[in-house]
Amino acid sequence: VPFCDTDTERAVGLLRQYQANLTSPEEQALKTSVGKVSAILGSHLFQTHIMDVQLTNLLQLSDAVVLIWTKLSEDCFHNLLNRWHE
Repeated sequence: VPFCDTDTERAVGLLRQYQANLTSPEEQALKTSVGKVSAILGSHLFQTHIMDVQLTNLLQLSDAVVLIWTKLSEDCFHNLLNRWHE
């Protein structure tokens, strides 16, 4: 299942809600970290990286489909030739 902008937006929203609930002094380091993670997820660079990963996966999948189709076609062709020569 492809990763969508709405998935990222939802994750960022949830992280920001969680961050807003971190109010005690002991939680400030965690609050800072959560803020950094939500900023990274919301960045254009992260979105571009996700799209690159998805494109790479799609290309690998299409290459695999072509290889399988080629193998099946060759097998079918050889079976037809063998039957014709019988």
